Amino acid sequence: WLKIYIGDVLQGLGLEPERVDLVVDYQLISEFAMSFQELCKKVPHLTRWRTFTVISGAFPKDLTEYKKNGQYTRPREDWSFFRAHENTKLERRPSYGDYGIQYARAFKSKRIHPIHSRGLLGDHEGRRP
Repeated sequence: WLKIYIGDVLQGLGLEPERVDLVVDYQLISEFAMSFQELCKKVPHLTRWRTFTVISGAFPKDLTEYKKNGQYTRPREDWSFFRAHENTKLERRPSYGDYGIQYARAFKSKRIHPIHSRGLLGDHEGRRP
């Protein structure tokens, strides 16, 4: 289904993969652990995308487990997962991206009002199809 969906999107926008930066969002790495080998098998036109990036996050939803004004270290499960694939043979190696110190999913809160952005489709110079 992914090949059909991506094909439909590309056709609808009138774009070829060479003009598209493909970003695959793993969201929370602790909940989504498809290997890069499996991902590369599923992504159509793998070698044709202008760029190919996998993003993920490991930052907690909130910091309630920590005491105020303390200094803490957290494991970087997202970076560790990416590094674990360094020596894996892949048809194309993705670039890495993360959410930094932001939780990987938007959520509703009585105190926090998430900011929603609208993605704009276009090429790297901002031209719309």
